[in-house]
Amino acid sequence: MRETETGAWQALKTLGRGINFVRLLIINLLFFGVLALILFFVLAHHKAVVSEPSRFVLEIGPNGRLVEQEHNPVGRAMARLEHIQSGRETTLSAVLRGIRLAARDPQVQAIVLDTDRFTGGGMPEIDSVRRALQHFEKTGKPVIAIGRSYDTAQYLLASVATQIDLSPEGGVIPSGFGLYEPYMANLLKRLGIDVYVVRVGKYKDAVEPFLRNHMTAPSREQWTAYLDGLWKHYQDEVALSRHLTPEAVDDYVDQAVAALRKNGGDLARYALAAHLVTAIRTRPEIHTALRRLVGPPGANRSGFRHLGLAAYLALHPEAPDLAVHPEIALIHADGDIVSGVAPTGEIGSRSLVSLIRSARRDPEVKALVLRVNSPGGSAAASDEILHAIVAFEKTGRPVVVSMGDMAASGGYWISMAADRIYAEPTTLTGSIGIFGIFPDVAPLLKKIGVTIHGVGTTPLAGQFNPMRPLSRTARTLFRIEVLHGYQDFIDQVAHFRHLTPQRVNAIGRGHIWIGRTALRLGLVNDLGGLSAAVRGAAQLGHVIHYRVVTFKKPLPLYVRFLLSLSHLNPGAASASSLIAPPHLPGWMGLFSELPGLSAAGRALHSQLGFLKSRHGVYAYCLGCRAALLH
Repeated sequence: MRETETGAWQALKTLGRGINFVRLLIINLLFFGVLALILFFVLAHHKAVVSEPSRFVLEIGPNGRLVEQEHNPVGRAMARLEHIQSGRETTLSAVLRGIRLAARDPQVQAIVLDTDRFTGGGMPEIDSVRRALQHFEKTGKPVIAIGRSYDTAQYLLASVATQIDLSPEGGVIPSGFGLYEPYMANLLKRLGIDVYVVRVGKYKDAVEPFLRNHMTAPSREQWTAYLDGLWKHYQDEVALSRHLTPEAVDDYVDQAVAALRKNGGDLARYALAAHLVTAIRTRPEIHTALRRLVGPPGANRSGFRHLGLAAYLALHPEAPDLAVHPEIALIHADGDIVSGVAPTGEIGSRSLVSLIRSARRDPEVKALVLRVNSPGGSAAASDEILHAIVAFEKTGRPVVVSMGDMAASGGYWISMAADRIYAEPTTLTGSIGIFGIFPDVAPLLKKIGVTIHGVGTTPLAGQFNPMRPLSRTARTLFRIEVLHGYQDFIDQVAHFRHLTPQRVNAIGRGHIWIGRTALRLGLVNDLGGLSAAVRGAAQLGHVIHYRVVTFKKPLPLYVRFLLSLSHLNPGAASASSLIAPPHLPGWMGLFSELPGLSAAGRALHSQLGFLKSRHGVYAYCLGCRAALLH
């Protein structure tokens, strides 16, 4: 009997080993099969290395938005390998490096700036490109802008060019700036969603779309002031570049209807008559002119000798800095502020604190520059980041903040402790204030036949659950927390910016300010971009020769491989882009999929996307993103 059992056991073991062998064989075949497909795909689609012509034109055609950091580098790399012109993002660093290289390169005879696929960006980013192009023109080489039409952002970028060409069927349409948000009080009422809100400050308007059906007077006041300041900057820049009066753009828009009626509706001729463009030319005519400048791309070939920006940068890789110098650490903080780890496009408190801690522990780092582009978010997460910055400063090394498009509300919270704060003239900052918001979907659940019942050991058990209304006690505690948070915000700004709490409250109350005004109010120390902030950090850190080192989570090897094959800059990407973006709380799904309510769900999704704090307390500027230059 025992021998029979032993024999059966041996047979089972042999069968198990056989199954395991087959399993491993299948897994390995699948793995190597996929690897072979990837290699075949890369070898089949990867272009041959382009050689640099002797005399050529550098073509810069920003695709999508102009950004400081890429949000989906892997997707862009795969699209590039498939020769798909997609991506919808262009990194500022790549554009600036290409222009700087071209200015020193005797083979580059001109830059062609193609704005057709450019969809906008922040004013500071566009201003940076404009300044770089102006420096290029000082070498005596022209910048030629070409476009079928120019909208507000496209024309601001193109207006710096030596020559602006416009297609005969196109036009220049600087529609200006505006802020139009959906107000959803009626929608929420119809859906059966109650929103309990506590806010401090009459200008803290982030919650108004959930409570009202129109913009309030204080909100209109502050946004009008900001947008007017932004528009004045736009007018001044265009006027300076095109040798016009600052009022010329307003006149162009105001007189458009009468002028177009008079000339038969020809937008191109109207733009030319207003001196907004240099010439009206078709693409073949432009190519003929450029061919005369640099020659054809080859014998008996049409077109002209040129290289695109990606190919040009691939031919001129950045040389590693082998010299031993003290380091200035650069860390980007871009997006809404949330707790924990977050993908690119959001500022996860744990992610950012980890990077600051790494810089703090590096003995070669003599100063830290924090580049902030954020409308704020979770108050608790903002405070966590603030403490990490203070911990860095306690080592005796300076922290300098460089504000980009915006550093408002929580974005200002994480900035205020810096030894020096630089803002761009058009930076949207301030919005010192917080609010608490808590949705109650119990009426909606009741509509669809769902009721919530249960038991708890205290009056607070089961509270702060969107499926149950807040009790009077919970509402009182919630209000106390928000009021305490605002006072804490005020006190910390007063401490770090050397102001009185009364003064901070007077310029706070949720009010947004443009960079120039923020300087006058004492919220920032100086006006300037990232380069100015780096120089300021070096000065405070008492270093003369230094190198700037960007601290970020390293990319996996296979991602860097894909980026290098597709001529994308691995340095512009972030490993957190590989993390799936977080979703809204699960209760949103209760109505977003209901028949007839999907449109309402999408509207709420776009507005409630920042609601990711466990505490429900936010330092956030809802309109800041919408106010960017598009």
